[in-house]
Amino acid sequence: MTALHRRTSRLLLLAAGVLLMGAAAASALAAPLSAAQLQSDLQLARGALEEAHGGVYRYTPKADLDRVFDAAARKLDRPMEAIAFARILAPAVAALRCGHTAVLLSPALKAEMEQALLLPLDVKLLRGRLYILRDFDGAGKLAGREIVSINGVAIGSVIERLLAAAPGDGLITTGRAQRVARKFKEELFIQFGMQGKFTLGLRAPKRESVTLAGQTLAALRQASVNRYPQDQYSHKFTELSLLDGGKIARLQVFNFTDEEEDDEGGAMLKKAFEKIEASGAQTLLLDLRDNGGGEDRLGKLVFSYLVEAPFPYYEALTVQRERLSFAAHVEGSAVIPAAMLTARPDGLFAVKGHPNLGMQKPSLPTFRGKVIALINGRSFSTTAELITQLHDKQRATFVGEESGGAYHGNNSGNDVTLVLPNSDLRIAIPLVTYKLAVSGQHANGRGVVPEVEVLPSMQDYLAGRDVVLEKALGIARAQ
Repeated sequence: MTALHRRTSRLLLLAAGVLLMGAAAASALAAPLSAAQLQSDLQLARGALEEAHGGVYRYTPKADLDRVFDAAARKLDRPMEAIAFARILAPAVAALRCGHTAVLLSPALKAEMEQALLLPLDVKLLRGRLYILRDFDGAGKLAGREIVSINGVAIGSVIERLLAAAPGDGLITTGRAQRVARKFKEELFIQFGMQGKFTLGLRAPKRESVTLAGQTLAALRQASVNRYPQDQYSHKFTELSLLDGGKIARLQVFNFTDEEEDDEGGAMLKKAFEKIEASGAQTLLLDLRDNGGGEDRLGKLVFSYLVEAPFPYYEALTVQRERLSFAAHVEGSAVIPAAMLTARPDGLFAVKGHPNLGMQKPSLPTFRGKVIALINGRSFSTTAELITQLHDKQRATFVGEESGGAYHGNNSGNDVTLVLPNSDLRIAIPLVTYKLAVSGQHANGRGVVPEVEVLPSMQDYLAGRDVVLEKALGIARAQ
């Protein structure tokens, strides 16, 4: 199976702590780079994106993107360390509005961040305000408090800066906010150089200032595993629950990754839908929250159990080039084999042979009942494609918040990692433009906005109350 059929979500890169959002206080590369070296790296990055990115102007017009990169070039007028250069590069790359395109840390900078003493908190970014979810400090009493400043920097300025550098599809804000919150401690270090000690301005129930000692990432990860197992990433593919005596089925799909490549995921789905049929369930709660994507075919396979007639899934997959002029600066190789490409009259190349192209067959046993899909800003990539098809075919009612992937498709599939020779920063560049076979009109650059919006409060998170699931169950039981 080629990489084209397996798309690793950039959320996984976030989980590994390698997504770059800005600048650290002290660079792992001690010697400053000259202005000429910086300009050279910027132009290589810009040229590579223009040449190879599957949808470089999909959401940002060329004139606008040119202005962004020209402005970045004007800032490179003096020597600076690689991490300072990254502070300029990351927002420029984020201006493409592609959630699969990211500036990545060099190995040295990543190692430096692993050793730094970081903010000992997990946070939630809710409607523009930042709250403490988990407190790993010795006192451990800050959960639920709102943060209004960190080390004298107003939280509004912090959030604005991090969001500006966060990759995300189109005009969707939910996915970017989720990314910033999930890696907030790392981004504080990289963007603002904050480490060691942290003085927080807090609000509610009273305004006060507290100072916390930083901890290493390894220590914080272990503390999270020990104290909050419910917060950990699930490596399960699916989990089926039958509720109300089997009248309601809840199918959680945690990811679309099938690491064994032996159709295990397909077999699991078949068993799940056989159990749903045997239960006599009339309503299916399809829980796709926090699912960052993975195998293309598995997303399509879920959809195939929910429809009775053959259907198109992908309209087209295209790439811009057969060969890359910057191949000497690519780490490894993920170039699409020439045998998989066909030249098109418009100058692009069509990708052929993908299992999701052409008419698709429904799978048995078909579920014909009501479908309620639970979605959020971390429903991305392959998951967002499934959500689009459910919405376009009017096959589900949606509950939660706007999905994190753009409606008409994304830019992903095969990607290449560009290594900038002077700064040693990397850029993940997706080569393939995915265009979904949908017929309805939908705002360009937006995800699926649920008919029933449910936004959990900080109190809900602290209490472990799943208000999205509660609302979905209420709808199912009212039918």
